[in-house]
Amino acid sequence: MGRKKNSKDKVKRKIKTEINFEKKLYKIGDMTRLLGITSRTVRYYEQMGLLPHVKRTDGNVRLFSTEDVDIIKRIKKLQEEYYYPLEVIKDMIFGKKPEAPLANKIAIVTDSSAGFDKETAKKLKIKIIHLKIKMPPSVKLSVAEKVNLTSLWPKKDQDIKFIPQVVAPSIDEFVEFYLDLHKKGFHEIHSIHLSSALSDTYKNALVAANHVESKIKVTVTDTKTLGGGVYLLAKTLAEAIQKGSSPKEIEVLLSKNCPLLYNMVITNSLKYIITIKNFTDDIDKNRRNIFNGLVAFKPLMLFNPKGDLEIVDCYKDVQEGVDFLSALLNKELMNRGNYLKQAIIYYDYLYTEAVELANKLSKEYKNAEIILEKSNAVISSYIGPESLGVAIL
Repeated sequence: MGRKKNSKDKVKRKIKTEINFEKKLYKIGDMTRLLGITSRTVRYYEQMGLLPHVKRTDGNVRLFSTEDVDIIKRIKKLQEEYYYPLEVIKDMIFGKKPEAPLANKIAIVTDSSAGFDKETAKKLKIKIIHLKIKMPPSVKLSVAEKVNLTSLWPKKDQDIKFIPQVVAPSIDEFVEFYLDLHKKGFHEIHSIHLSSALSDTYKNALVAANHVESKIKVTVTDTKTLGGGVYLLAKTLAEAIQKGSSPKEIEVLLSKNCPLLYNMVITNSLKYIITIKNFTDDIDKNRRNIFNGLVAFKPLMLFNPKGDLEIVDCYKDVQEGVDFLSALLNKELMNRGNYLKQAIIYYDYLYTEAVELANKLSKEYKNAEIILEKSNAVISSYIGPESLGVAIL
């Protein structure tokens, strides 16, 4: 007789969608093979400050980005063609170090999709421009409900009666926001925003930046992500400014970290992602029940390189989805040489699952900063109530 199946035995499922995990960080041996230089040369460049913001694992292994490869190529060209000494090359690439931090000269602007609380934004000197949430005319809100919009949204298997619409700041609002910072003495702005595939925020910011370019330099970045991804990039730039990085070093930091943003989301039901009402009004009750059953699955979604939310897989319950989210995250971290500097877990209602994931990451990556944040109404308007996201950098 065959062995009886133990109730504890679990059948492991494979992730259905094949994901292309490109190598994003390189060890020093990879660098020497790519560039035809010695590891000693790479270390010397780092000591000279020519490779700022080099990442290190918990085991102190150096990890380099594609941007580091490009910097070394520029160094070699300037040495071989123009015979410049390294000190001169450093100033050419990064500019001179400011005498004092530029927190009152370079402003970091982001939108409310990042999910910063007031205290953190104030501490980091991050300026927030707000997205608006528009409700259908039939939905009347009390003052308390306007503060906590997510309390109105249906849970579990209830029908979705309305979906809040998120409205981007207008071009005029961005122009006014940027000019106000100029009046306050800022010389430069980095404006960091949610995916242009989800909102007109980036597009409007870009047009506004062109309108004010004669008065203040504005660099607008499409993070191609949402929530935690926007949060981590804005936070990283703000911290670098407070530590005294030069404007050119900030630009290098931006180009290094944008490709490393990685953001996954699981939400309670496809019902919110697909506006189900449009599909079910004109079909009979039996077929509507079948369709409702299909979209009741929990989707695991990933921001693809274009900034779209792509469904990777679907699960019958949230816990299974969180387990596979964790497995997908582990694959991405392996692809980075097990490097993790900071992660943010943002959630709406799924607090227990969020804490569990945060504790797991804290144990595995003891030197990483793990942030736990409740999603605001803007984030939940995009991905739905009862959702959990994790972003890493």
